[in-house]
Amino acid sequence: MSTTFYEPSRSVTGTTRYVLGVEGERAAAMACDTPGGPAAFAARARAVAERHGREVEALHYRQSFALEELSPTDPDDIQRANDLGYELAHRMHPDADAVVVTHVDGRGSDGRGGKVHNHIIVANHHNASGKALTDYRSFLDRPDKGRTVTGMDGQAHRVHQHGIQSANDALMVEHGMSVVDRLRTTPKDWELRREAFSPDSLDRQAGDRFQAALEDKRSVDRDHLEEVLDDQWLNLTKRARHAAEEKHADPQPVPRIELRSTVSRKAGTEMWTLYIEELDHIETKRRWHRKRCTAMSEDFTPEGARLFFNYHSKQLQQEQDRIDHERSTRQAEGQGHGLIAVAVDTDEPGRDRRGERPDHGSQRDADLGRRSGPGRHPHRGPRGARDHADTFADGRPGDQ
Repeated sequence: MSTTFYEPSRSVTGTTRYVLGVEGERAAAMACDTPGGPAAFAARARAVAERHGREVEALHYRQSFALEELSPTDPDDIQRANDLGYELAHRMHPDADAVVVTHVDGRGSDGRGGKVHNHIIVANHHNASGKALTDYRSFLDRPDKGRTVTGMDGQAHRVHQHGIQSANDALMVEHGMSVVDRLRTTPKDWELRREAFSPDSLDRQAGDRFQAALEDKRSVDRDHLEEVLDDQWLNLTKRARHAAEEKHADPQPVPRIELRSTVSRKAGTEMWTLYIEELDHIETKRRWHRKRCTAMSEDFTPEGARLFFNYHSKQLQQEQDRIDHERSTRQAEGQGHGLIAVAVDTDEPGRDRRGERPDHGSQRDADLGRRSGPGRHPHRGPRGARDHADTFADGRPGDQ
């Protein structure tokens, strides 16, 4: 089972850079039609759009798979997802160049971690006709958005607008995968919605930073989320200052972000609003640009954020349980080694293993006495066990 989303890209370079990451770290798998890789693909798509005066440089789709069918930890499943994304791209647009990047990061809707999902970027150019792409620009089939084309018989035929989810469902059936039967509206998570906002807008900047804060493992509740936003601002400010020093220029100020909440009078429910500082003004009084979180992403609402909080809390608890288990196991092993050492070594020269003094008239007792003589270290076993246990207590993971 997989769901899809479409958004036009007016900056194919920015979209490609976002889905790949700074150094390509977000790509778990990738397929690209253009020789030279994603950078060459983006450069060609941008050049073609500029030559034809097209505002939309590429079509950006996302295809997300259910955890029950494709696992984000299975390399075979990740590659299969990438293959399915590439096949979907060329089923929709067989005469256009595409790049498909597979992600396993993010957070699934059930709070269990990231789902396998593809970012499919198709250049807005039909290589055979030289025209812009007009189909698969809606979620479901749209007969009301159809167009009239002339067939091979010279007759005019009405062709409706095909939807990406319809094409994706047909592909899933062919590959023996399940199909969503109740999905009627497009998903609204930020990674899909961000293309609707201008690349240089405060809304997109606020959304990117808030999404990153939500995905931070420290964000286990709202208080910690706001602490992460503060730390984020400090780190971005330091980075901007460092970059300016290297260029011998003035540092670019980084706007602050604040999360504020109100209670709906009608429904009595909590609503969140993001406030981002406006820096391009001369007034001394601080000014804020605000955006209602429901208009940006369902993940930015209190209900959506709670899934992030629950997921991070569960991960932290599992990590703590693992540390506690390893600690108790090592301490038990250390105590076991100490008991063995006590059984072998004696606590006082001249005593046998039962703690009794030997009869020096016996050769056997004399041998025992020599074995516990001055050359031995009677307390090495117990002291060694204590030292071993202290090492685990002081150096176990998580105590730093």
